[in-house]
Amino acid sequence: AFLLLPGTNQTHDLFRRQIEALARRFRVIAIEPPGCPGSAPLPDPVTVERLAESIAATMDALGIARAHGYGIHLGNK
Repeated sequence: AFLLLPGTNQTHDLFRRQIEALARRFRVIAIEPPGCPGSAPLPDPVTVERLAESIAATMDALGIARAHGYGIHLGNK
């Protein structure tokens, strides 16, 4: 699997070309973490750990044990 994580206030649309290219070799999942449009609001208090937990929960729900990843701004933390 390959996870793509946009920065705060961005959506997975910015990864459209990367999704097409990566999908030839990987199961590509573009996650919109809390704080992104169309997702839940940022948790209060905002911590990198809490955001990481939300990504881990999404991976668990999708049955993904390990993945490559790429993120922009807060998505790369």
